[in-house]
Amino acid sequence: MLTEQVPEKKRHYLVAFIVLAVLALTMYWLTAPRTITWWEGSSWSMAAATLGVAFPPGSLLLTLLGWLFLKLPLGLSTAFQLNLVGGMIAVAMLGVLLRASFDGARVLWQERIVDGDASPGILFSFAISSAVLTLALSWTTWRYANKFTPYILTGLMTAILVWVMLRWWQKAGEGDGLPLLALLLFLFGLDFSVHRTNLLLLPAFFAWVALRRPRILTRWRNWLAGAASLVMGLSAHLFLIPLAGSAPVLNAGDPSTLARFYDYISLKQFGGGWLVNLYPRKGPFFAHQVADYVNAFVANFAAVSGPLGLLGALPCVFGLVGLVVLYRVRTRLALGLTAAFLMTSLGAVVYFNLPAGFPWPMDRHYLPSFIVFSVFVAIGAAEAARLVCRSRSLVRNTLVVTATIAVLAMPVTQARHNFPRVNQSGDRFAHDFAQNVFNTIDEDAILIVQGDNLWPFWYLQAVENVRPDVTLLSLSLLNTTWYVRQVAGRSPGMPASFTDAELAEIGPSEWRGDTVISIAVSEAARANLSRAGIIAPDTVHLRAPTPIVARYVMGQDWILSRMIVENAWRRPFYFTDVPDWLQRNCRTEGIVSRLLPVDSAATDCALLRRNLLDRYRYDGYSDSAVSMDWMTEAAAERYIDAFLLLVECEASAGNDGEPEIVQERMKAAFMRSRYGATPSP
Repeated sequence: MLTEQVPEKKRHYLVAFIVLAVLALTMYWLTAPRTITWWEGSSWSMAAATLGVAFPPGSLLLTLLGWLFLKLPLGLSTAFQLNLVGGMIAVAMLGVLLRASFDGARVLWQERIVDGDASPGILFSFAISSAVLTLALSWTTWRYANKFTPYILTGLMTAILVWVMLRWWQKAGEGDGLPLLALLLFLFGLDFSVHRTNLLLLPAFFAWVALRRPRILTRWRNWLAGAASLVMGLSAHLFLIPLAGSAPVLNAGDPSTLARFYDYISLKQFGGGWLVNLYPRKGPFFAHQVADYVNAFVANFAAVSGPLGLLGALPCVFGLVGLVVLYRVRTRLALGLTAAFLMTSLGAVVYFNLPAGFPWPMDRHYLPSFIVFSVFVAIGAAEAARLVCRSRSLVRNTLVVTATIAVLAMPVTQARHNFPRVNQSGDRFAHDFAQNVFNTIDEDAILIVQGDNLWPFWYLQAVENVRPDVTLLSLSLLNTTWYVRQVAGRSPGMPASFTDAELAEIGPSEWRGDTVISIAVSEAARANLSRAGIIAPDTVHLRAPTPIVARYVMGQDWILSRMIVENAWRRPFYFTDVPDWLQRNCRTEGIVSRLLPVDSAATDCALLRRNLLDRYRYDGYSDSAVSMDWMTEAAAERYIDAFLLLVECEASAGNDGEPEIVQERMKAAFMRSRYGATPSP
């Protein structure tokens, strides 16, 4: 009967989940970074460690969850402990998806069971579990499950939504199931505090209800109750206001008032309007945007380029089989799940409107569609198990062996193909890059970083208390009022002050000064510089920032020029990326450059050698077992450029033998053949 045909007994699910959890968590543990990684691998960890406000749209629930988990005395580094949170969230997602797949199988076959057609539930458990494990070890899931980011939490919310939707589909046969519908709308609202991606499922939710119980949508009381549930879920995001009001180290946008809270949630910093920008398309729709999704889908379910060849396509084959079975047996249910898949795949392509040349992988936003497709894969695997159970004698034995191998091959293929590509257990690139820069700069320095390079530095300083004497500034964020106000408030030594009126006008503004900025160099400053071998003149003349159009300049350049003038060479300025208008006054001292009161300062060979050969770490660059991304490759090129500069400097100074020694050190530290071979979908 049904209880035998599809695993109804709790022990089937529990055993399957325990095995699945142990296997998946082991893989995530083995491949998780032991410290921070670039960009999101440090920004989200910093938000959780400092209980701060991440950049919009943020992930309030992830921040709170990580902050609470750090209270556990596990004896691990903060970053590693948070990366393991990602793995545990992923395991929870897999458990819910496993339950949803079991429920989907019951809904699918509950009227097809006849006496004498039953089989042990263990076979179904094996087939469905293998399908879910396939998702666990897929390219996208695995890459985000071994790090602390909101994308795997989005996946957990997707799995919960799909499961509750399937539960309601079952309950709707006995009544309207209004409590489950209210729960679903509450979850949609709560997802706003995760990362919003699942709001793409909302149209599919209404299609789901219309396919099963359309009369529910005709009653105004149901709409009122649903709206109340949605608002309750959305209201959780209001916790951002008191959180920002506590003035954490990371307080992006400072949403401590209702007005700034609205600016935060409507993404004003990135253009506002909730970033609903569907037209014009920012890149070719089919050739670029749809192709980006197709490439990501193939990487997760049809990776035939892997070491096991065509076996990599088995998840896609089982998924298509499951979809066909759904349409043959439960057409309306199949339509509902298809709507969910289309909204999270094609809907995501339309909404995110991927710009041409966008450097970051977008598959993180496609994960909800992969979860829905995994239900199809599970149904296809369960159908194979059902057909095996109905066969007889020799045919059955042959089918059992074939089906078992095929179902088991799915996760095995994923593991074999993806393990070396997602293994970041030896990834110290971002941490060491920031630490190397901190080791380069002098005491009480002002360090200016650009773009997403900010996060590793900010994390080390705020969480690990590295170089608290350094004033760390983001050049791009100097264009925002909230950031300048916060930096000025927490950095008493910041060499410039601004009135409220000036802060209110930060942005492209008219350059009112001379085309040359003249800065006097005091005797104390000249004496200090002379100890570093720098002979400074009485007055230094800098070129004014290059105007954008006519006489207007960016706010960051205006603020930076003010700081340089008011600092008057008392504190050293360093840049990871030197603005064009300061190029001739900066000297490369490794992977960072120092602003000097001289034009075209000669390279200090001894200082550059000391930094590159004695102070810097290059762990992982020559280890082919550690995967690299494009930001790591860009960092490697910066190191190599500094080495080549040192080779040139040593050769120009006539230091016999030194250029060869430097080149050998460079070759030992960097395996050049690795660059350009970044793992990709």
